[in-house]
Amino acid sequence: MNKLIIISVFFSIMLNSNEIVSAAVCNAVVSGNWSNPATWSCGSQPGCGDLIIIPAGITLSIDVHVNLDENSTPACSTATIIQVYGTMDFSTGKKMYLACGSSVEIFPGGSMNPGSGGGSSNLLYICQTEEWKAGDGPVTGYTRFGPPVVLSLEFKGMSAKRDQRALEVQWLTGSEANNTGFRLEFSNDGVIWNHSLIIESIGDHTEEYEYAVEFDQSNEFFYSKYVKLTSIDENNHEEFLAISKIDQPLIFFTCFPNPVLNGKKLHVHGDGLEDKLDYQLILYNSSGKIHTVENVSGLELSSGKEIEINGESGMYFLEIKGGSQVIREKIIIQ
Repeated sequence: MNKLIIISVFFSIMLNSNEIVSAAVCNAVVSGNWSNPATWSCGSQPGCGDLIIIPAGITLSIDVHVNLDENSTPACSTATIIQVYGTMDFSTGKKMYLACGSSVEIFPGGSMNPGSGGGSSNLLYICQTEEWKAGDGPVTGYTRFGPPVVLSLEFKGMSAKRDQRALEVQWLTGSEANNTGFRLEFSNDGVIWNHSLIIESIGDHTEEYEYAVEFDQSNEFFYSKYVKLTSIDENNHEEFLAISKIDQPLIFFTCFPNPVLNGKKLHVHGDGLEDKLDYQLILYNSSGKIHTVENVSGLELSSGKEIEINGESGMYFLEIKGGSQVIREKIIIQ
């Protein structure tokens, strides 16, 4: 039987990928060469056992042979993890050798590209095994090179939807074992993931379990267009599960704070509006008496509009009209 956990989140937990436990974490901070220390947040070329992250919008050029395996000098027997959200380009003739247990993950929006040599001019070796060569051509996400991963859970799907009042993200697991939690990441374009939130696992189980996380209008996640889900096991290994585009009505708007104090400002934000179309905002009470009428463009409303609230306490309605669309939201004035 499905179980459901609803977590109402009215705050942000800001986490960064460099919080993952590893020997060291090296983020590419600018586009550039692997060999250039200025390319890396760690101030030097990444080393044996590091977690190496190439963020979206960054292009990293492999301009030297990367020797991080058991046959290197000095020898490296610790797994190195490379996560590519941006672009990793091999210069012609350059090769990468990684120790057993290592992996290279190309995430959606990311790519790994060979140089101009073709054939075996570029190679990716992991644990003495050829995983990829230039002749195989460019690789886009999601693709993973390295030993098979035994997931600590049975993942059955994910969905995300938003209405006037809340954004709800749900995912279903069939079972979990040694899974400590999940990372939710949010994006406006499905490429750059700026914010993340950790949700703890309920623990080991063998029955279906449905997680649901809810965000109200005051939370910055509410306005995201994409959400990415990753699992985290007891060894702090993260495994990509899914990306969902957030479903929403074709046109809707949000109002906050609600309730709003008399004499204060009500913030109105529209989504799905036509920039050049004129819209009308009408605030009226439960008896139909109109208190405020304002004309705004779709562009202005999409950026956020503030309305001065001056009226007796009670229940009101804010109506937005534009073209053939009429949308109404209940407002409480205190």
